[in-house]
Amino acid sequence: MGYLMNAATILMMLIFMTFFVILLHQYHSDAYHRFLKYKFKDGLWTDECSLNELKRKFCSIDFIILVKLNKSEQQGELILYSLENFELIDGPENMQNHFKERNYVIQMDRSANTTLQLDHKYLLAGRLIATRLVIAKCDLLIDWTSLTDEAKQRYMTIHKSLFYC
Repeated sequence: MGYLMNAATILMMLIFMTFFVILLHQYHSDAYHRFLKYKFKDGLWTDECSLNELKRKFCSIDFIILVKLNKSEQQGELILYSLENFELIDGPENMQNHFKERNYVIQMDRSANTTLQLDHKYLLAGRLIATRLVIAKCDLLIDWTSLTDEAKQRYMTIHKSLFYC
């Protein structure tokens, strides 16, 4: 009788622990998605971009910059922006030096469904192709001007630790 009682107790504990782990995982997953929505609701990271897509994009970026734009030009499905101010947060070391020599242009696909304002500062992450900084639909694009100082500090500290590549 004692062995049967111990087996039943162990079985109940295993069932409870399994249920608890599943519940904890579900809560963590939901909380993480709420975290992403909260952090990136003003950027291009929306519900349309899956978590795997965000991670793939984030892990393949070439640069993270803080820029102010001075003019825009539409070319078919692309919008090109010229840069006024340029601060390299992360990327190739020579990018900062080349910026002084070249006129970098931000290239955005119109499928991103956003228009940048010329008098605002933006935190951008994307791919570097020749002298074009390419920003795709699920890449990082945050209106820096509209953020509080606390939010700005948070972005600067999490830009590398958000996803483990």
